Amino acid sequence: MTSKHSFSLELIDYAINLIKNRSALEKDNTINQVDLKRLKTYTIDNDDTFEIDDALSLESINNTYRIWIHISCPSIYIPFNSILDKEARKRAATIYYVDKTETMFPEILIHEILSLTQNKDKKCISVGVELNNDGSIANTIINQTTININYNLTYDDANELIELSPKEDKQLEILFNLLKLRQQWRLKEGAITIDEIRGQPSLENNKMSIKYIEPSKARFIVSESMVLIGSAVAEFCYKNLIPIPFRCQDRNRKEYNKSNNIILNNFSLKSSFTNTYLSLNPNNHFGLGLTSYVQVSSPIRRYSDLLIHHQLLSYINNNNLISKEKIGSISNDNFKSIKEHNQIIKLDQLKAMSIFFNQNISVNWSIYFLRCIDIKKSLYLIHFIDLSMDLIVSINNLQEPSFGDFYNIILNDKNYNNDKINFNIV
Repeated sequence: MTSKHSFSLELIDYAINLIKNRSALEKDNTINQVDLKRLKTYTIDNDDTFEIDDALSLESINNTYRIWIHISCPSIYIPFNSILDKEARKRAATIYYVDKTETMFPEILIHEILSLTQNKDKKCISVGVELNNDGSIANTIINQTTININYNLTYDDANELIELSPKEDKQLEILFNLLKLRQQWRLKEGAITIDEIRGQPSLENNKMSIKYIEPSKARFIVSESMVLIGSAVAEFCYKNLIPIPFRCQDRNRKEYNKSNNIILNNFSLKSSFTNTYLSLNPNNHFGLGLTSYVQVSSPIRRYSDLLIHHQLLSYINNNNLISKEKIGSISNDNFKSIKEHNQIIKLDQLKAMSIFFNQNISVNWSIYFLRCIDIKKSLYLIHFIDLSMDLIVSINNLQEPSFGDFYNIILNDKNYNNDKINFNIV
């Protein structure tokens, strides 16, 4: 379900006028445009995704391959500091609640212009990357482009295409192998990867259920290509003196206690990571094994990505760049807003899980104890084994637990009070 929350009539009218004037706006931005409609192009997303902002292609060049990562470019239609740009900046990002979505842009604009839908010409910033034999980046080009999506694939569709690998369509299989080579290079540079099943609450037919996100080849292609474009754009902007907010992460300072239990090992590993931060100067991203990195793949959903698109489009068209000081100010405000959003989402998911547990009031749940949050309130972070999910809950009469201790618990109180869910030890 999608929320119709809060776009003013002025903003809706502005969006409708953009749609009406689409051709003129696109014509104004054709000076340095490259036509890539010849490439077979794919999007890979969840089946309910409507903000489709990234696509992939593969081009054979001189006995090698160029990986193309195409990102929808709202900046072609929405000028920096326009009323719609300022509204997106205020919202900071699309917020995905369990039962609704509050988008960063009006939905009519997303559906009509911005989302990369099949069999329609779309305007993008496209990054072409060629890899060396060891997986390092040999060459990068960044263009303003027109593409045409051949296939809007779900993850299941893409996995099937990779596994079957028909003679007439081997591009995703080749892309998977190239990105695997790229990942191996990052691992040698110190990157850390964590593959695990993640559960999340989902409202289906007015009943709360758990949707499981499992590692797959298709999900790997998407995640690794987004890391690749983040690395390539960061290096490009640094070399060309384009001010952007780099995303950085220092080397681990916390001790990492290895465990033979994959669930506990993954939690301990994630807990050892230092927090990411923004910098106007490139710095290492420890977890990704990169010397510089930016998030740039979701300008329909994240304002920080849109900000970088403003800069790239201005650079490509020889227009004035946003100043380093302005980029810093906007990025810091955005970073704070995203933290607030994350807290809102966590609370929303906790409320959804309260409904889920009340639907399953007599079930015994197997858990691992992870850590204490507030001993006076009996609040603990635990891992629900069957749900593949970490949650902060209240457990009565839990005596001196240690990391990794196994318990069975059952819901204690059907009512949801004081932002916590209450359990008893079985």
